Amino acid sequence: MLCKSSLNLLKNTLRIEVVEKPGRFVEERNFELYSGGSRLLVLKCFNGRPPFYGRWVEVFNVVKTFQLEGTSLPFAGSDYEKTLLSFLAGELKPGETLFIEYGYDLETERLLRLGAPSVLTRLGFLLLQLGFTRFRDWYYPEGFMEGGQKLQCDKPLDGEARARHLKQLIEEVVSYTPYLTDLRGREGFRGIIVEAIKRAELITSGRLA
Repeated sequence: MLCKSSLNLLKNTLRIEVVEKPGRFVEERNFELYSGGSRLLVLKCFNGRPPFYGRWVEVFNVVKTFQLEGTSLPFAGSDYEKTLLSFLAGELKPGETLFIEYGYDLETERLLRLGAPSVLTRLGFLLLQLGFTRFRDWYYPEGFMEGGQKLQCDKPLDGEARARHLKQLIEEVVSYTPYLTDLRGREGFRGIIVEAIKRAELITSGRLA
């Protein structure tokens, strides 16, 4: 079953507790992840239905902050987030999809609202580094049952698809970079814009190819 391998690794690495629940279909399972008795997030894992539907994972209901040894920490940028996404990326195969709600990450949300390409956000850039090369921002979910705003991230089918996706991403970043430069001096945005410009330089340099 998709996600089981990742969750076993996560439990051993970060002492996460996992509660498994049935999904809407026989191929789907929900996993609630807990730390110190508090829920961190929920995974919905669809094991596919060949030849009609591929496998996918959705990460949702992610907490903005969590308690660790009496200290409140942001989930965005934490070892929990990085380790979970790394394990999931390793388990998903070419052509498979990860959905992740981004409301827990203010930096990512603000940049997307400014129209920035997904890969220039903190979360999108992390997912790019983990092997996802095609992105879609579901700003307006199609219906109530679709959940909140999320990023859809797809793994390329092969090397040719990866090269094509990266070329498209670079074109998007180059096109948006002048707007980033204009925003750099805007009150309240300097920090996140500076980081986005750094990501843009890395992407357009070809060092991620």
